[in-house]
Amino acid sequence: MHIRPLSRSDIPRVAAIALAAFEKDELYTFLYPRLQDYPDDFRRYQLISLRSRFVRLGCHGYVAVTDRDEIMGYAFFQRVAGPDAADAKKAQRWIQDSWLNKLERHLLSWEDSYHDLFDKAVDHTRVSQFLNQSRKARTVYKAVSPCWQLAILAVDPEYQRRGVGSMLICEAQRLARLDNVPLILESSEAARSLYEKSGFKHLSSGEVCGMKDVKLIWYPDVQVGEVQTNEQRELKNALN
Repeated sequence: MHIRPLSRSDIPRVAAIALAAFEKDELYTFLYPRLQDYPDDFRRYQLISLRSRFVRLGCHGYVAVTDRDEIMGYAFFQRVAGPDAADAKKAQRWIQDSWLNKLERHLLSWEDSYHDLFDKAVDHTRVSQFLNQSRKARTVYKAVSPCWQLAILAVDPEYQRRGVGSMLICEAQRLARLDNVPLILESSEAARSLYEKSGFKHLSSGEVCGMKDVKLIWYPDVQVGEVQTNEQRELKNALN
């Protein structure tokens, strides 16, 4: 088993993994209450979402594969730049763009809007409610930027409990070490133990749309004085 960057040709297989992994997920069953009746609409949403992440600025996808290159799981990591010019320059190597990506983002915005009009699986009121509440809950992230964010991670049910998720987490930690910045994520209570075994610490807890929302943080193995901002230094001291 090993980790490699996600390629465009991987997206259909990754979408199938997302469908299998999230079909009974608490959040997705809340946002997509008619998922079982209209699975094709949910599958189409996953494809658009994955393609959008693939061309999003600062977003990087990775897959865990077998020795035969069969995809077992995937994750996307987002580089979040800090407020100072020094980090903006450091982060720039992760935020490269091209005219093809710009064009695809534009086309995907139209495709996404069209899909929303005819998506029978989704509840748009619940989506708006979730986006508003989660946006407010993420204000805690301002204290830890610059950082890497583990945006999403999913493992094919056939390969779960085999260390695939831990491999993908290690890749995210490797990127955070390269930049000497924290790694943050949002977790359900069910997945929390997986991240804590990998060294993550509790950052904050709350509720979004009646569901428990846990934010976790991991710092590279550096001295406290090397943490880039005063806010990060104070937060790390508090966590330790």
